[in-house]
Amino acid sequence: GTNHLGAFALTNLLLPSITDLVITVASNAHERGRLDLDDLHWQRRPYDRDQAYSDSKLANVLFTMELQRRLAAAGRTVRAIAVHPGMVRTNLFGHATGMEATLINGLGRVLMQTPEDGARSTLFAATAGVAGGSFVQPGGFAHLRGAPEIGRASRAAYDEALARDLWALSARLTGVDG
Repeated sequence: GTNHLGAFALTNLLLPSITDLVITVASNAHERGRLDLDDLHWQRRPYDRDQAYSDSKLANVLFTMELQRRLAAAGRTVRAIAVHPGMVRTNLFGHATGMEATLINGLGRVLMQTPEDGARSTLFAATAGVAGGSFVQPGGFAHLRGAPEIGRASRAAYDEALARDLWALSARLTGVDG
């Protein structure tokens, strides 16, 4: 709800006033996403927080690609871009305990980047004239950190039928459709 439906509703409510750019913060975790549109809220399946996060990030990228298709079809010049900021040392990992915390604290110093560096992909998308429908991510090791570049999202992120179905479901659940 927070990662996808909130952004979906807010973007669609603001869309009449947007004149240039919509940036959706996604994650390379979207690559592990497997959306179940019949159980989007995990009511019939055992909840898995990591899978739910990956699913929500796939929903972010699908939303961005579908939004770009809709904007283009309407003749609008507004661009929709999805951004993966990399692995960023934030308090998102503050809940980690035990071995998970040890790994995050140890490997995090090497693999993760500062919040300032994590903002670089979003700033690049906002200022470099990036084409709508692009996926921006760090270009370094495993796309976890480094200078931003235009990359390629997962195959599932470009599934137009899934994106349309997710859009329709999101519009129904939020009562908002741009």
